[in-house]
Amino acid sequence: GGLIVPMLYKLPGEWKLGFQVEADRLKDIDQPAMHTELLQTLTISHSIAKGIDGIAETYYTYDFKAHQLSNYINAAIQIDVAKDFKVDAGFNYGIQHQAQKHYFVGASYRH
Repeated sequence: GGLIVPMLYKLPGEWKLGFQVEADRLKDIDQPAMHTELLQTLTISHSIAKGIDGIAETYYTYDFKAHQLSNYINAAIQIDVAKDFKVDAGFNYGIQHQAQKHYFVGASYRH
């Protein structure tokens, strides 16, 4: 479980600035226990074409149990499918040696 607080600001010239703070209670991978992680993001996006946005992001996670900080840079494309439904695809690139690299596809719905 967790809690996410997202924010989005519209800037001049169709630029958007996003910020998110998230706290999660997660299951440990290597043992039957739980840990708490904090995640914070900073995102900038701009329209590439009608209904398609390009996104650049940086974020970090902090594992309170392991005292481990991981930083990432990301890039993605987001496509408007309907008024309140979007799909996106991109990658997360871990900056530290132990930070993983991920490719992702996702969807979001605003209600």
